[in-house]
Amino acid sequence: MKLFYINDKMFQNDSVQDEVRYRFIKHLQNNRIKMILISVKNEESEALSQFLNSYAKIPVMISPLTFEFEGIRGSISEDTLSIEGYPTEQAIDTGCVEYDLETKCVRHIYFDMCLNHHLEDDFDLLYDEVERHLREKLKHLKHKHKKDV
Repeated sequence: MKLFYINDKMFQNDSVQDEVRYRFIKHLQNNRIKMILISVKNEESEALSQFLNSYAKIPVMISPLTFEFEGIRGSISEDTLSIEGYPTEQAIDTGCVEYDLETKCVRHIYFDMCLNHHLEDDFDLLYDEVERHLREKLKHLKHKHKKDV
């Protein structure tokens, strides 16, 4: 199960944020959601209201708030989230912070990369390519380190 932390900039009405929001929603559809946390600086927008209606069956916490939900304790302000047992995180304007409750890992996900790629398949291919490249680099560095030792 995962927690997702975003801010209200994701719900601004412009082409970049529309694409970021689309990618975020696609990402949510591929994960088991425990809770969504939203830092809000401005008044609620129509896009935020639509999002809240779409995810009405999932707990959504909106700032400012101190909360305890199913053993998860934290505090959300207009620009930060503190969850007990995790580092304090700032909201990402064009992405989300993902908390994996099973592995206790926190991951920053940026949805504004390659905005010309509108299909998730293209984005996944790019992600896979970057991941493959990084694995090869890591393998090379490990091999080089073994030779130097």
